[in-house]
Amino acid sequence: MRMLRDLSLLVLLCGIIVIIQSNYVGDLTIYSLENATKRAELHRAIVENEPYRGGWVENKVNGANIRILTVYAVEFAGSVTGVSHARLYKFLDMTTILATLVLLVLFLKKWFPVEYGLIAVLFLAALMPLTYAFHYFHPWDRPGVLLWLLFAWAVREDRIGWCALILFVSVLNKFDSVALPGLYFLAHVSQANWKTVALRTMGLFILSIGTYAALRIGIPDGVFPRSIAESIARNLGHLQKLKITYPPILGFALPLILVFIGWRRSDQFSRAAFVFGFLILIGPLMLTSHFQEIRTQIGVMVLMLPVALTGLQSVLARTGSANHLK
Repeated sequence: MRMLRDLSLLVLLCGIIVIIQSNYVGDLTIYSLENATKRAELHRAIVENEPYRGGWVENKVNGANIRILTVYAVEFAGSVTGVSHARLYKFLDMTTILATLVLLVLFLKKWFPVEYGLIAVLFLAALMPLTYAFHYFHPWDRPGVLLWLLFAWAVREDRIGWCALILFVSVLNKFDSVALPGLYFLAHVSQANWKTVALRTMGLFILSIGTYAALRIGIPDGVFPRSIAESIARNLGHLQKLKITYPPILGFALPLILVFIGWRRSDQFSRAAFVFGFLILIGPLMLTSHFQEIRTQIGVMVLMLPVALTGLQSVLARTGSANHLK
Protein backbone atom coordinates (compact mmCIF):
# COMPACT_ATOMS: atom_id res chain seq x y z
CA MET A 1 0.00 0.00 0.00
CA ARG A 2 2.81 2.39 0.84
CA MET A 3 4.45 1.81 -2.55
CA LEU A 4 1.14 2.46 -4.31
CA ARG A 5 0.63 5.63 -2.29
CA ASP A 6 4.13 6.90 -3.05
CA LEU A 7 3.75 6.13 -6.75
CA SER A 8 0.40 7.92 -6.83
CA LEU A 9 1.91 11.02 -5.24
CA LEU A 10 4.81 10.89 -7.70
CA VAL A 11 2.45 10.66 -10.67
CA LEU A 12 0.39 13.54 -9.22
CA LEU A 13 3.47 15.77 -8.85
CA CYS A 14 4.71 14.97 -12.36
CA GLY A 15 1.21 15.44 -13.75
CA ILE A 16 0.99 18.92 -12.25
CA ILE A 17 4.36 19.80 -13.78
CA VAL A 18 3.26 18.54 -17.20
CA ILE A 19 -0.08 20.40 -17.14
CA ILE A 20 1.54 23.68 -16.11
CA GLN A 21 4.30 23.44 -18.71
CA SER A 22 2.06 22.32 -21.56
CA ASN A 23 -0.77 24.75 -20.99
CA TYR A 24 0.98 27.84 -19.64
CA VAL A 25 4.22 27.60 -21.64
CA GLY A 26 3.46 25.33 -24.57
CA ASP A 27 0.23 27.10 -25.55
CA LEU A 28 2.20 30.31 -25.97
CA THR A 29 4.95 28.69 -28.04
CA ILE A 30 4.92 25.40 -29.95
CA TYR A 31 1.17 24.82 -29.57
CA SER A 32 0.21 28.43 -30.28
CA LEU A 33 -2.42 29.28 -32.88
CA GLU A 34 0.09 31.65 -34.45
CA ASN A 35 2.23 28.69 -35.56
CA ALA A 36 -0.66 26.32 -36.38
CA THR A 37 -0.39 26.72 -40.14
CA LYS A 38 3.36 26.14 -40.21
CA ARG A 39 3.02 23.07 -37.98
CA ALA A 40 0.32 21.60 -40.21
CA GLU A 41 2.37 22.29 -43.34
CA LEU A 42 5.49 20.66 -41.91
CA HIS A 43 3.50 17.63 -40.74
CA ARG A 44 2.11 17.17 -44.23
CA ALA A 45 5.53 17.72 -45.84
CA ILE A 46 7.04 14.92 -43.72
CA VAL A 47 4.15 12.52 -44.34
CA GLU A 48 4.35 13.08 -48.09
CA ASN A 49 8.13 13.71 -48.19
CA GLU A 50 7.61 16.93 -50.10
CA PRO A 51 10.01 19.89 -49.89
CA TYR A 52 8.89 22.19 -47.10
CA ARG A 53 8.16 25.80 -48.11
CA GLY A 54 11.46 27.16 -49.45
CA GLY A 55 13.37 24.00 -48.57
CA TRP A 56 14.26 21.76 -45.62
CA VAL A 57 17.53 23.52 -44.83
CA GLU A 58 16.23 27.04 -45.27
CA ASN A 59 13.50 26.44 -42.68
CA LYS A 60 15.79 24.77 -40.11
CA VAL A 61 14.23 21.35 -40.63
CA ASN A 62 17.16 19.59 -42.29
CA GLY A 63 16.58 15.85 -41.82
CA ALA A 64 13.02 16.21 -40.54
CA ASN A 65 11.66 14.03 -43.33
CA ILE A 66 13.22 10.88 -41.84
CA ARG A 67 12.10 11.59 -38.24
CA ILE A 68 9.04 9.58 -39.00
CA LEU A 69 7.89 7.72 -35.88
CA THR A 70 5.90 10.43 -34.12
CA VAL A 71 4.63 12.06 -37.32
CA TYR A 72 3.43 8.81 -38.86
CA ALA A 73 1.88 7.75 -35.52
CA VAL A 74 -0.08 11.01 -35.29
CA GLU A 75 -1.14 10.75 -38.94
CA PHE A 76 -2.44 7.21 -38.34
CA ALA A 77 -4.14 8.07 -35.04
CA GLY A 78 -5.80 11.10 -36.62
CA SER A 79 -7.17 9.06 -39.51
CA VAL A 80 -8.57 6.42 -37.11
CA THR A 81 -9.97 8.65 -34.36
CA GLY A 82 -10.79 11.88 -36.19
CA VAL A 83 -8.95 13.85 -33.50
CA SER A 84 -6.98 16.82 -34.86
CA HIS A 85 -3.24 16.49 -35.32
CA ALA A 86 -2.68 19.49 -33.05
CA ARG A 87 -4.45 17.79 -30.13
CA LEU A 88 -2.69 14.49 -30.78
CA TYR A 89 0.74 16.13 -30.80
CA LYS A 90 0.04 17.89 -27.53
CA PHE A 91 -1.29 14.67 -25.98
CA LEU A 92 1.83 12.81 -27.14
CA ASP A 93 4.05 15.52 -25.65
CA MET A 94 2.25 15.43 -22.32
CA THR A 95 2.18 11.65 -21.97
CA THR A 96 5.83 11.16 -22.88
CA ILE A 97 6.98 13.94 -20.53
CA LEU A 98 4.90 12.41 -17.73
CA ALA A 99 6.29 8.93 -18.39
CA THR A 100 9.86 10.27 -18.52
CA LEU A 101 9.61 12.10 -15.20
CA VAL A 102 8.01 9.17 -13.37
CA LEU A 103 10.38 6.57 -14.82
CA LEU A 104 13.38 8.79 -14.11
CA VAL A 105 12.68 8.61 -10.37
CA LEU A 106 12.35 4.81 -10.59
CA PHE A 107 15.53 4.56 -12.69
CA LEU A 108 17.54 6.57 -10.15
CA LYS A 109 16.35 4.46 -7.20
CA LYS A 110 19.17 1.99 -7.93
CA TRP A 111 21.64 4.55 -6.57
CA PHE A 112 19.69 7.07 -4.49
CA PRO A 113 16.78 7.51 -2.08
CA VAL A 114 13.64 8.61 -3.87
CA GLU A 115 14.14 12.18 -2.68
CA TYR A 116 17.11 12.56 -5.02
CA GLY A 117 14.95 11.43 -7.92
CA LEU A 118 12.47 14.15 -7.00
CA ILE A 119 15.31 16.69 -7.01
CA ALA A 120 16.16 15.54 -10.54
CA VAL A 121 12.52 15.89 -11.59
CA LEU A 122 12.26 19.39 -10.15
CA PHE A 123 15.51 20.43 -11.83
CA LEU A 124 14.24 19.23 -15.20
CA ALA A 125 10.94 20.97 -14.52
CA ALA A 126 12.84 24.23 -13.94
CA LEU A 127 14.56 23.81 -17.31
CA MET A 128 11.47 22.69 -19.18
CA PRO A 129 10.29 26.17 -20.29
CA LEU A 130 13.54 26.46 -22.27
CA THR A 131 12.64 23.32 -24.22
CA TYR A 132 9.62 25.04 -25.76
CA ALA A 133 11.68 27.89 -27.23
CA PHE A 134 13.29 28.58 -30.62
CA HIS A 135 11.11 26.41 -32.89
CA TYR A 136 7.51 25.64 -33.72
CA PHE A 137 7.51 21.90 -34.45
CA HIS A 138 9.61 19.23 -32.74
CA PRO A 139 7.29 16.35 -31.75
CA TRP A 140 10.15 13.83 -31.74
CA ASP A 141 12.12 15.44 -28.90
CA ARG A 142 9.86 14.47 -25.95
CA PRO A 143 9.53 10.82 -27.04
CA GLY A 144 13.26 10.91 -27.80
CA VAL A 145 14.15 11.66 -24.17
CA LEU A 146 11.92 8.82 -22.98
CA LEU A 147 13.56 6.41 -25.44
CA TRP A 148 17.07 7.47 -24.34
CA LEU A 149 16.10 6.85 -20.71
CA LEU A 150 14.68 3.41 -21.56
CA PHE A 151 17.78 2.55 -23.57
CA ALA A 152 20.05 3.59 -20.69
CA TRP A 153 17.97 1.44 -18.33
CA ALA A 154 18.27 -1.57 -20.66
CA VAL A 155 22.02 -0.99 -20.95
CA ARG A 156 22.43 -0.79 -17.19
CA GLU A 157 20.63 -4.11 -16.74
CA ASP A 158 22.49 -5.59 -19.75
CA ARG A 159 19.29 -6.56 -21.55
CA ILE A 160 20.69 -6.71 -25.06
CA GLY A 161 17.37 -7.68 -26.66
CA TRP A 162 15.61 -4.66 -25.15
CA CYS A 163 18.58 -2.50 -26.17
CA ALA A 164 18.13 -3.57 -29.78
CA LEU A 165 14.37 -3.00 -29.80
CA ILE A 166 14.52 0.44 -28.14
CA LEU A 167 17.43 1.45 -30.38
CA PHE A 168 15.48 0.59 -33.52
CA VAL A 169 12.43 2.56 -32.39
CA SER A 170 14.63 5.47 -31.26
CA VAL A 171 16.35 5.80 -34.64
CA LEU A 172 12.95 5.82 -36.34
CA ASN A 173 12.02 8.67 -34.03
CA LYS A 174 15.18 10.74 -34.53
CA PHE A 175 18.44 9.73 -36.15
CA ASP A 176 20.77 11.17 -33.48
CA SER A 177 20.12 7.85 -31.67
CA VAL A 178 22.46 6.14 -34.16
CA ALA A 179 25.33 6.67 -31.71
CA LEU A 180 23.62 5.04 -28.70
CA PRO A 181 25.45 1.68 -29.01
CA GLY A 182 28.56 3.53 -27.81
CA LEU A 183 26.89 3.77 -24.39
CA TYR A 184 26.57 -0.01 -24.23
CA PHE A 185 30.29 -0.44 -24.94
CA LEU A 186 31.43 2.12 -22.38
CA ALA A 187 29.10 0.77 -19.71
CA HIS A 188 30.16 -2.89 -19.96
CA VAL A 189 33.63 -3.18 -21.42
CA SER A 190 36.37 -4.63 -19.25
CA GLN A 191 39.62 -6.49 -19.79
CA ALA A 192 37.85 -9.78 -19.16
CA ASN A 193 34.87 -9.37 -21.51
CA TRP A 194 35.91 -6.84 -24.13
CA LYS A 195 35.48 -9.25 -27.07
CA THR A 196 31.88 -10.12 -26.16
CA VAL A 197 31.00 -6.50 -25.47
CA ALA A 198 32.65 -5.37 -28.70
CA LEU A 199 30.66 -7.92 -30.74
CA ARG A 200 27.39 -6.90 -29.10
CA THR A 201 28.20 -3.25 -29.66
CA MET A 202 29.01 -3.94 -33.30
CA GLY A 203 25.66 -5.68 -33.69
CA LEU A 204 23.85 -2.69 -32.20
CA PHE A 205 25.74 -0.31 -34.50
CA ILE A 206 24.82 -2.45 -37.52
CA LEU A 207 21.19 -2.16 -36.44
CA SER A 208 21.26 1.60 -35.84
CA ILE A 209 23.28 2.51 -38.93
CA GLY A 210 21.29 0.06 -41.05
CA THR A 211 18.02 1.61 -39.88
CA TYR A 212 19.33 5.09 -40.64
CA ALA A 213 20.56 3.99 -44.09
CA ALA A 214 17.17 2.42 -44.85
CA LEU A 215 15.46 5.70 -43.92
CA ARG A 216 17.81 7.71 -46.13
CA ILE A 217 17.25 5.37 -49.09
CA GLY A 218 13.53 4.88 -48.61
CA ILE A 219 12.75 8.55 -47.86
CA PRO A 220 15.27 10.53 -49.93
CA ASP A 221 16.05 14.19 -50.56
CA GLY A 222 15.49 15.68 -47.10
CA VAL A 223 18.90 15.32 -45.44
CA PHE A 224 21.74 17.61 -46.51
CA PRO A 225 25.36 18.06 -45.33
CA ARG A 226 25.81 20.40 -42.39
CA SER A 227 28.65 22.91 -42.30
CA ILE A 228 30.55 22.61 -39.02
CA ALA A 229 32.15 26.03 -39.53
CA GLU A 230 28.76 27.69 -40.05
CA SER A 231 27.29 25.88 -37.05
CA ILE A 232 30.14 26.97 -34.77
CA ALA A 233 29.89 30.58 -35.96
CA ARG A 234 26.12 30.58 -35.48
CA ASN A 235 26.32 29.03 -32.01
CA LEU A 236 29.06 31.44 -30.90
CA GLY A 237 26.88 34.28 -32.14
CA HIS A 238 23.95 33.06 -30.04
CA LEU A 239 26.24 32.68 -27.02
CA GLN A 240 27.53 36.24 -27.46
CA LYS A 241 24.00 37.58 -27.77
CA LEU A 242 22.38 35.63 -24.92
CA LYS A 243 25.40 35.52 -22.56
CA ILE A 244 24.43 34.11 -19.15
CA THR A 245 20.92 33.38 -20.39
CA TYR A 246 22.28 30.96 -23.02
CA PRO A 247 20.18 27.81 -22.38
CA PRO A 248 23.06 25.27 -22.33
CA ILE A 249 24.80 27.38 -19.64
CA LEU A 250 21.63 27.48 -17.56
CA GLY A 251 21.11 23.76 -18.04
CA PHE A 252 24.57 22.26 -17.70
CA ALA A 253 26.63 24.56 -15.45
CA LEU A 254 25.40 23.11 -12.15
CA PRO A 255 25.33 19.43 -13.24
CA LEU A 256 28.89 19.67 -14.57
CA ILE A 257 30.12 21.10 -11.26
CA LEU A 258 28.40 18.26 -9.40
CA VAL A 259 29.83 15.69 -11.83
CA PHE A 260 33.34 16.90 -10.97
CA ILE A 261 32.56 16.43 -7.27
CA GLY A 262 30.91 13.03 -7.63
CA TRP A 263 33.15 11.41 -10.23
CA ARG A 264 35.35 9.34 -7.93
CA ARG A 265 32.40 7.84 -6.05
CA SER A 266 30.44 6.86 -9.17
CA ASP A 267 30.20 3.35 -10.65
CA GLN A 268 31.17 2.30 -14.17
CA PHE A 269 27.73 2.75 -15.68
CA SER A 270 27.30 6.25 -14.26
CA ARG A 271 30.70 7.34 -15.52
CA ALA A 272 30.07 5.74 -18.91
CA ALA A 273 26.71 7.48 -19.23
CA PHE A 274 28.31 10.84 -18.46
CA VAL A 275 31.25 10.33 -20.86
CA PHE A 276 28.96 9.22 -23.67
CA GLY A 277 26.56 12.10 -23.07
CA PHE A 278 29.36 14.66 -22.84
CA LEU A 279 30.89 13.43 -26.12
CA ILE A 280 27.49 13.75 -27.81
CA LEU A 281 27.09 17.23 -26.32
CA ILE A 282 30.44 18.63 -27.48
CA GLY A 283 30.47 16.63 -30.70
CA PRO A 284 27.43 16.36 -32.99
CA LEU A 285 25.19 18.66 -30.93
CA MET A 286 27.61 21.55 -30.47
CA LEU A 287 29.19 21.25 -33.91
CA THR A 288 26.20 20.60 -36.16
CA SER A 289 22.99 21.67 -34.40
CA HIS A 290 21.37 24.88 -33.22
CA PHE A 291 22.98 24.52 -29.79
CA GLN A 292 20.72 27.02 -28.01
CA GLU A 293 17.82 24.60 -28.56
CA ILE A 294 18.32 22.76 -25.27
CA ARG A 295 15.35 20.46 -25.85
CA THR A 296 17.65 18.37 -28.05
CA GLN A 297 20.06 17.99 -25.11
CA ILE A 298 17.69 16.74 -22.39
CA GLY A 299 18.52 13.12 -23.23
CA VAL A 300 22.17 13.93 -22.53
CA MET A 301 21.12 15.63 -19.29
CA VAL A 302 19.37 12.43 -18.17
CA LEU A 303 22.57 10.44 -18.79
CA MET A 304 24.57 12.87 -16.63
CA LEU A 305 22.23 12.74 -13.65
CA PRO A 306 23.63 9.64 -11.85
CA VAL A 307 27.10 11.19 -11.47
CA ALA A 308 25.69 14.67 -10.78
CA LEU A 309 23.43 13.35 -8.02
CA THR A 310 26.37 11.46 -6.53
CA GLY A 311 28.14 14.81 -6.38
CA LEU A 312 25.09 16.37 -4.73
CA GLN A 313 25.11 13.56 -2.16
CA SER A 314 28.72 14.36 -1.34
CA VAL A 315 27.98 18.07 -0.96
CA LEU A 316 25.03 17.41 1.33
CA ALA A 317 27.01 14.92 3.38
CA ARG A 318 29.71 17.53 4.00
CA THR A 319 27.14 20.09 5.09
CA GLY A 320 25.29 17.61 7.30
CA SER A 321 22.13 17.84 5.21
CA ALA A 322 22.16 14.36 3.65
CA ASN A 323 20.25 12.73 6.52
CA HIS A 324 17.28 14.97 5.82
CA LEU A 325 16.98 13.39 2.35
CA LYS A 326 16.83 9.81 3.63
